[in-house]
Amino acid sequence: MSRISYFVMSRVSAALMLLIMFLAALTGAAASAPVADKSTADSLYAAKQYEAAAKQYAVLADSLQSADLYYNLGNVQYKLKQNALAVLAYERALRLDPDNEDAQYNLALVRTNLADRFSKPSEMFFVSWFRSWVTTHSVGHWTWLSFLWIVLFFAALILYFIGPRMWQRKSGFFVAIFCLLCFLLTTIFAIVQRCKFSNNSDAIIMVEEVQLFTSPSASSKRIRLLHEGTKVSIHDLTKDGWLLVELPDASEGYLKNPPGVVELVVPSAK
Repeated sequence: MSRISYFVMSRVSAALMLLIMFLAALTGAAASAPVADKSTADSLYAAKQYEAAAKQYAVLADSLQSADLYYNLGNVQYKLKQNALAVLAYERALRLDPDNEDAQYNLALVRTNLADRFSKPSEMFFVSWFRSWVTTHSVGHWTWLSFLWIVLFFAALILYFIGPRMWQRKSGFFVAIFCLLCFLLTTIFAIVQRCKFSNNSDAIIMVEEVQLFTSPSASSKRIRLLHEGTKVSIHDLTKDGWLLVELPDASEGYLKNPPGVVELVVPSAK
């Protein structure tokens, strides 16, 4: 190799190394920025500067869609006695991580401070069982379990076809049937949780109180007052700005929806 070629190659190599180091620095800075912001929020929370911490957690949680950050945000809002915002944050945390026991406990704790009380609608025991099982894990967890069961199904199927002994083939057959049933069940759970995750109808009452009516008219019969922190399910929005909502006891009614009355649990795109 000539001296000129060596000189050119060395300069190109040096330029490439500098470019790689520059890109690595940018990547590292971008990755560490959210961590630094969270550290700032944690420090503010530890210093009992709750309003400043809430602003930091809210920005991070909405941008990163993190169950832990929404949980921390809910804790701050609870400290500030902002019950509706605390309920909203905990609901968003549980949407991302349904088996978060800390968020479940804190949400139940906040709801003891709410004005509205509802009795659960009666339902068949197997419906309650299904709901309780589905909500124990997130979409990702059920999907992972579904994948695991289908892998075990094929492994058992291979044992059924190539097992050298009769008892091995019988075992492979019954294990394959069991794994297939578990695969179908976990797949159904994953689909249900995915639909629930994408559900954009759940909302939280954010104002101190709002009147519920029997029809979309202020002159219709009044049903009851709803207070901040109550969770409702939105079924319809009229052209006049009335919401048809379902309450936790499965009763329904209409409420007027000027901006800020309700906030969807699924964060709106910004």
